Amino acid sequence: MLKLLRVGWILAFVCAAAAYPVAAILAATSVEGIEIAPFAEDVVLVNTTLTTLPAKTDPNYAKTVIGLYGQPNQEAMKVVFFPKSRILHPKELPELTLLKIDRTKGEDALQVKLVYYVTPYFLGGAAATGALLLGIWAFLRKRARPPAA
Repeated sequence: MLKLLRVGWILAFVCAAAAYPVAAILAATSVEGIEIAPFAEDVVLVNTTLTTLPAKTDPNYAKTVIGLYGQPNQEAMKVVFFPKSRILHPKELPELTLLKIDRTKGEDALQVKLVYYVTPYFLGGAAATGALLLGIWAFLRKRARPPAA
């Protein structure tokens, strides 16, 4: 029992110490793009065929390109664990990254800001668990020793 408690409090403190480094690693591997509700393939084909794009210097050029492939939901966001199959780089503007998220199908994306929001709570919970397990371990360890004579 004492060994199990010792392993538990050590692991809890390791998890607490690793919370922010893991969040930073996740943020470093994130993808930044504009979320769109994607159109069906045939709609995209019609849009790209029939739409005349403005000049690339036009400020609305990027919005027009986004409108060819789907309905934009919000500004650019950073996401983690996003499948590459749902990332789109339009041929009209390859440096633009579109994240195809169809909320009607229950799809969603894990945003970096949510990871950083949850991290302090995880750290606090792991530290509190480690402190509790350490206290129980110390109490049982002291109680298990025979009294000094």
